[in-house]
Amino acid sequence: MGSPGSRRAVSVERPFRLRFQLVARCLSCGFARRLGLGCLILVLTAPAPGSADEIVDDSDAPVLPVGEVTVTATRAERDVLDVPAHVTVIDREQIERSAARTVPDLLRRQSGLYLTSTTTNPAGLQVEARGFANGAGNGSSLLVQVNGRRVNEADSSVTDWALIELDEVETIEIVRGPASALYGDNAIGGVIDIRTRPAEGPPRVTVRSRIGRYDSRQASLNAAATVGAVTGSLFVDGVTTNGYRHGADFDSQNVNGSLQTQLWDRVFFGVSGGYYQDDRGFPGALLQADLDTLGRRAEAPDSAGTGSSMKNRFVDGWLDAMLAEDVLLRIRPYYRWRDDAATNVFEFGAGTNTDVRDKSSLGVDAHLQVDRPLFGRRNRLLAGFDFLRDETGRTDLFGGVFDSVQVSEDEKNVYAAFLQEELDLTDRLILSAGVRFDRAEYDLAVVDTLMPADRAVADPRYSIWSPKAALTWRVLPTASAYFSYSRGFRLPNFDENVPTLTGGPPVIPDLEPQISDSFELGGRWRNQRVDASLALYWMNVHDEIILNPLLNCFPGFGCFGQNDNFDRVRHRGIELGLSVQVVERLIAYANYTFEDVVITKADEPGLDGARMPITPRNRGNLGLVARLPYDLELTTHAIFVDERIVANDFDRLAAKLDPYATLDILLAWRPRFGEHLESALTLALRNVTASGYDGLAVRSISDPTRVGFYPAAKRTWEVGIMLSLRR
Repeated sequence: MGSPGSRRAVSVERPFRLRFQLVARCLSCGFARRLGLGCLILVLTAPAPGSADEIVDDSDAPVLPVGEVTVTATRAERDVLDVPAHVTVIDREQIERSAARTVPDLLRRQSGLYLTSTTTNPAGLQVEARGFANGAGNGSSLLVQVNGRRVNEADSSVTDWALIELDEVETIEIVRGPASALYGDNAIGGVIDIRTRPAEGPPRVTVRSRIGRYDSRQASLNAAATVGAVTGSLFVDGVTTNGYRHGADFDSQNVNGSLQTQLWDRVFFGVSGGYYQDDRGFPGALLQADLDTLGRRAEAPDSAGTGSSMKNRFVDGWLDAMLAEDVLLRIRPYYRWRDDAATNVFEFGAGTNTDVRDKSSLGVDAHLQVDRPLFGRRNRLLAGFDFLRDETGRTDLFGGVFDSVQVSEDEKNVYAAFLQEELDLTDRLILSAGVRFDRAEYDLAVVDTLMPADRAVADPRYSIWSPKAALTWRVLPTASAYFSYSRGFRLPNFDENVPTLTGGPPVIPDLEPQISDSFELGGRWRNQRVDASLALYWMNVHDEIILNPLLNCFPGFGCFGQNDNFDRVRHRGIELGLSVQVVERLIAYANYTFEDVVITKADEPGLDGARMPITPRNRGNLGLVARLPYDLELTTHAIFVDERIVANDFDRLAAKLDPYATLDILLAWRPRFGEHLESALTLALRNVTASGYDGLAVRSISDPTRVGFYPAAKRTWEVGIMLSLRR
């Protein structure tokens, strides 16, 4: 839960006829996508009419002023108080008030999520949930979707947040905890579903521009309209910055658009596509000696020229068909392909790597939603099928201790089916139960010039069941409590299957999927003035995948590390959120997270009982939103993060990173000129106290005495202008 947004009345129970109207309108959110173009200096942003929030006039259904509906948590529209999970919905109004510049910057303010950064530019950011930010180079245990399309990378399974521009976002739904029973791979820590700006309605244009410190410039244009039976949208965006650190230059261009129409009376069809490209620099890790002599803003001496060029394209489609008054069919095909060319310095100067990749993801998600009473009670059945095909071709040129060229061709096919039932046992008690089955088939092949006659191949196969069951009790019309059990999983990604050196032929690691069993108890109270949430969870993770720095060792050369499964890791924690409208024009909010991640069983001696690195035990934030006279608005936001264990430092040879606190301030003037023109002039000050902290620190695998630090930006500022025009 973050800073509060607008409150709106939402029907708790509606006839399916109206529910499908909502689906039709939400379709328009599915296709405003991104596109970037150089650096303009003017921006227009219009709240999109005809969005789902306006559909509240159902005379046959009671209206409850709770103000939030989630789709992600149950894969269908549901009041958040009916959902047996810790869910947060961030709307556009909250985004405007946040002073955040990127999606990860906004997410770090939510309980249960943690951000690490290595670049001080829009690339190099990683967000994890519930203690899974625990090692350097690991894949992600958090599934991220944009308009229902999986955006975790095919090779690394992490999300490239630079591709998701905040100006394009309408809502963000956060579901914490295992959601693999509905979404499968990567959803062991949770799901983040991002919806872009609505397209349906009269013609409208939003133009926005910003300039800031470190030669930062950004501009975006968002246009959409409905003409007859056809709705279209266009998003164009460009970002350029030198970054806080030298060598952190970033320049991106982004363009995407959508078209949708109603084919027949009950069938809606749409398609969207986009193109994105950027050049990004990676300033590298600084040793303590570098910090003392060169300063925090310096590029690592051995990282000069480290960076990459990238091109990303996607095509999405969707079909929504109401087969009957209470039966809805949804089909979501998508295809994404990306080319990368990167030069990296690794292990603090121990070698270099030129990495050229082409990768693609092809997916189809389909499910049937049936809303028919069972035993006279409200009932919803979801049945669906998912298919995902990931492919990656890699050419790695290594220079250092050994010079070699390694060529990899990796492929993964995942077939899945799921079933979920939601039944009102009584007027106040809701039973949720479901199960999903995933079948993953890999084909991995690697050839290394060091041993050209040897070809490392592997074709692992995994079959995984993911059950869930939960009870939700509507204690009051404005309050609920829940208890749930769920199983989550994450499959090994291609980067984790990198062959290890053995003195003979290369060997692809024999990794198992990491699987969790999670129990959660929580509750929420939400009315017109107060929104409070609490979640307590206990998660036992089997075979957690992590880069183990104590493996793959050679006399005289040290250790190179190897991806490994830790037998048992316990994740437990507390998540608290509170938002209060103190008076009509003043809102206060706060979040707190406690996370305790401990290795309970490992093959390596001395690791049992050790805390996992990186994730702090305690962190929190608080803020105020004040609406002042003359259309002025002031937002203050403070973050506190506890001490952190350095990545790879399992035997605790390095000192912990110090706690830190930051303060952000946003001053906005939002005059409105009639019904058709809105505007905003903003001044954002970030890290006002100039707190000097590190976004991440990593201990060298080959030399345990060397620790590399990634300093975060100190005080920055940004001025923005927005114009929103609609007919």
